[in-house]
Amino acid sequence: MTTAKFEKNNIYAKDSIVDSQSKSPYICIVRTAKTVTFEKYQQPGQKYTFRIKEYKGSEYVIFGSYSFIYANKIIG
Repeated sequence: MTTAKFEKNNIYAKDSIVDSQSKSPYICIVRTAKTVTFEKYQQPGQKYTFRIKEYKGSEYVIFGSYSFIYANKIIG
């Protein structure tokens, strides 16, 4: 059962496996049952749409090869 879900207008931190100090903010602009769309916070323009995955009660998306956005990492 999922407890942490992506919600529209929340700001999430993008985590990188390569650089643990990198925490780029992304805002959720669209949420459907199977997908979520993000835009870089305060830099509108390019949109990124991902299929939602789940691990240990939290939704997440794979952002490229080495980065993730987790639903339980809300920063705003």
